[in-house]
Amino acid sequence: MPSLRVATWNIAGARLGGGGPVDLAAAVAGVRALDADVIALQEVDRELARSGRQDQPLAVAEELAGTPGGEWSWSFAPALVGDDFRPLTGPDPGGPAYGNVLLSRLPLEAVEHLRFPSAGVGEQRTALVGTVRVGSRPVTVAAAHLSNRHGYNARQLRVVQEAMAGRAAPRVLAGDLNLPSLALGFASRRGWPESVRGATFPSSRPAQQLDHVLRNDPAAVLRVRGGRLVAGPVSDHRALVADLEVAP
Repeated sequence: MPSLRVATWNIAGARLGGGGPVDLAAAVAGVRALDADVIALQEVDRELARSGRQDQPLAVAEELAGTPGGEWSWSFAPALVGDDFRPLTGPDPGGPAYGNVLLSRLPLEAVEHLRFPSAGVGEQRTALVGTVRVGSRPVTVAAAHLSNRHGYNARQLRVVQEAMAGRAAPRVLAGDLNLPSLALGFASRRGWPESVRGATFPSSRPAQQLDHVLRNDPAAVLRVRGGRLVAGPVSDHRALVADLEVAP
């Protein structure tokens, strides 16, 4: 049966401990070590002064392209642009930005960027939705970073799930949803169980799970084979990895 390994990791701009110096090489190595087929990354900096003008999305993508079977697809969805972190209101202008990345070892098709308004004093957030093929079966995949303000994150979660509902099933949503498991159960639409349970934040002494891999599988073609939590070399979040089987 074909397999699909999905990972999510908030890399906190590749900063040590989430707030220390930037170590992009360590972050890139951490992403590579996840050895996943689909990877959702949050808090990724592109050419920002605070991270030494490094293009983090490109650096990660180029590193993965050097792995065996290295034909990787990827898309970056900026939420904030400029060194003053302005909400993005139009097309991506290039240059300094901060946002999410969706990467796939499988060809990534029909990628859509979703953009959520800022939650009052909170920052604007984004999500990406696309399609991959596992064997002959299309699978909808999404990467999201939701607000850390309660209520806003629940509404954003439902927007992402609604956008995915218009695409092929099964569907897999990965990201920093900023919702612990209990709150997630109330906020989520029906039929979106978690694939892996375990505390992911803060990385040094995890006390709650904010990072999730959800699945929506009306035809029951996905099977969870296992999962793991990974304490990476940077960030204040642990990575979450789910191993899935996909029926042909």
